[in-house]
Amino acid sequence: MPATKALGLTSLTLLIAALCGCSPLPAKDDPWTSPDKYKHAGASAVIGAVAVRAARDRDAGRCNAFRFGAAVSIGIGASKELLDQEFRNKGWSWRDLAWDAAGGTLGAWLASGCW
Repeated sequence: MPATKALGLTSLTLLIAALCGCSPLPAKDDPWTSPDKYKHAGASAVIGAVAVRAARDRDAGRCNAFRFGAAVSIGIGASKELLDQEFRNKGWSWRDLAWDAAGGTLGAWLASGCW
């Protein structure tokens, strides 16, 4: 899947999340730092790095692979938040998604070598 298509899918996922009634404000018991947030960042970094490897195996350039890895990781993080919101009754967490985005972008960047 080209990086632009993955980025488009990520944008679509975020748009759906915004339109589904996801809370724009963080819950009172949703701190910026906690072991859960570090797990979000770590898992997203691994997902981003694996997606970069998959893109590189398909002959994507370093920077295209980076964009693809970051987009895949953020898309999966947004999907997980949507799952929490709609099916697990945990609520949407923009802070979790921020940690997903930071971890996924960092993992993809480190794995891609696009600097």
